[in-house]
Amino acid sequence: MPLVIYAHGTGCVNCLAHILRRKKQPLDCQAMILSTPSVCLKKRPNAVVFLVSRAFANLSPHLRLPVDGNYSNRYTDDDNVIAEYRADPLVHDRWPARTLTLFLEVGYLLETTVLEFSVPVMIQHGADDEVTPIAIISRWAQERVKGDVTFKAWPKHYHELHNDLGKEDVLNHALDWIKQHLKIETN
Repeated sequence: MPLVIYAHGTGCVNCLAHILRRKKQPLDCQAMILSTPSVCLKKRPNAVVFLVSRAFANLSPHLRLPVDGNYSNRYTDDDNVIAEYRADPLVHDRWPARTLTLFLEVGYLLETTVLEFSVPVMIQHGADDEVTPIAIISRWAQERVKGDVTFKAWPKHYHELHNDLGKEDVLNHALDWIKQHLKIETN
């Protein structure tokens, strides 16, 4: 059975970091879908913020540093999902210093390095996403991603395509793309 990796948001960063740092051990999959990859931030941290986060990452890696937006970003167009998200006690606006620094470092690496994929890749992104604006991700995909790559923009969708009101279309499109690229016959 073919293996397709479906990564979303910062999960995309994890997959792409593996590809960058372990080129001799590629991911054992036949295709990959990157859903609203959080590889380029709308507001790049300045050198001082990066230096402070790196210092805390080394001195106190578990110290939780503030991350802007978890309570104020609009991740989906489904008001019920947003209400549940904002009421969830596990949602917070603090990340461990080491985690935050790793994401900043990998993000910079992804913004400056060309990625060569050996398997088909679909990058899908909500056109109304405020977390990682589509213009930045589209430019990144055109300039930094090489191989059999499909870019799909979803008008009137936000960051969490799988939670938007049109999620059935998003998931059906992903399934059709998988079937087409892996030449899977359906009955």
